[in-house]
Amino acid sequence: MRTAAILLGTMALLATNAIVSDAAEGARSVGAGQGTLVETSRDNPCGYPRMHGDTEYENAYSWNLWYPQEAPYYTSFAEYFTGGTPEVCAVILDLTRPGNYPPLPVHLIVWDDQGGMPGNVIALTQNVDVSPISIWPEVSRHVLPLASPCYPQYSWWVGFCLVGTEYQYPANYVAADLSEDAPAGRPYTNIPPGWGYPEGWQSVEVVWGETTALGIGILAHTMLPSATPEPRGMVTSWGKVKELTRGR
Repeated sequence: MRTAAILLGTMALLATNAIVSDAAEGARSVGAGQGTLVETSRDNPCGYPRMHGDTEYENAYSWNLWYPQEAPYYTSFAEYFTGGTPEVCAVILDLTRPGNYPPLPVHLIVWDDQGGMPGNVIALTQNVDVSPISIWPEVSRHVLPLASPCYPQYSWWVGFCLVGTEYQYPANYVAADLSEDAPAGRPYTNIPPGWGYPEGWQSVEVVWGETTALGIGILAHTMLPSATPEPRGMVTSWGKVKELTRGR
């Protein structure tokens, strides 16, 4: 029954190229469907991939733009990570768009954890170009280097926010994994005031319903308890990233 509903949603979306606006102001999604992660040929910085979910996506989310885009970075999306003191060198974003709207740049952000939600910004890489972005139901993977590596401790959050003006249309949608049997993440979003939802950092489920994980990950070297880092290596293609993922 679940599979049939997803297939019907995909057919309807392809027929109309529709964008689903949720009841409260600002929240958007591509609607239920079955996204397909496509290959990318971008060169990647060094590091090993870490993501939640199973990278099989059934929806994608975005917000209307909040302008100006500065702290506290309303409309950001983030995922939670934990373990050791890694060297994080890049952010992985699985993105899509509902039509031929031009992609917008993003700020890449790493936060520390405060009380189970994103806290202080510990790394910020601004105005990163993510084009081209695939059109739903295709989902493109973007491996985006940080301006310089950062070293979060124990528990941290990684994500992004869109950069534009209040008159631009949001064309970057982060892919959402709804599979109940996929490895769970902790998908959060930072809701602006006055938009019909609780303000500040909330689970995306407050807005879009049950969600296992977002298409947000990292490339990193994990610092082992002995403080000896894992061997470094250059990952030069997404095929190499997939090989590393399968081996873990």
